[in-house]
Formats: sequence, C-alpha cells, structure tokens
Amino acid sequence: MPGMPMKMPPSTYTQCIKKDRAIPMDEKPGQQCKPTDIKTSGNTLTWTVECTTAGGPMTGKGMVTYHDDRMEGSMSMRSQGMTMTSRYKGHRMGACE
Repeated sequence: MPGMPMKMPPSTYTQCIKKDRAIPMDEKPGQQCKPTDIKTSGNTLTWTVECTTAGGPMTGKGMVTYHDDRMEGSMSMRSQGMTMTSRYKGHRMGACE
C-alpha cells in the first residue's frame, strides 16, 4: 500500500496469560475478536480469529509456543484484500493480579 511502511515499529502490551486465556491478543477500543478452532499440541497453541472493527471485518490465524518463562509466535490477519503479519515475543513478569 503506498505510503505504508513495510515494517511497523515494535509495540508493547501486557496481558495476564492463564491456561484458560492463553491466546495473546491486544484488542483495541472498538474492536471485538472471537478466537475459534483453538488447538494445543505440546507447548504450542494455534487458533483462528474473527474480528469486528470500525474498518470492517478481519479474519486471521495465530500460533504461539510457550517455553518456561517466555513465549514467541505470530499472527496473520486479513482485511479488505490485505494481509498483515505480527510476530510475538514475550516473557513472564510475575503472577497475574
């Protein structure tokens, strides 16, 4: 897309990861996402997601692998004929509050 950088700068967010909420999702205001087709294989989690946003619907697929106190993964989202891929890296900061 003209005017859009090929690589966006990194962003940071904090999320409490628990066994029943292990999908990393940074939902923005006005955005509602529903993960489906969630599968676990060893320490890797995969899912599909459908989001409703002000700019229109988005669909995607994600994957994250947990290693002791860190994680890494990626998610590809598709909207209006464009695909955007995000990569995740994270680490444990402490117990959830």
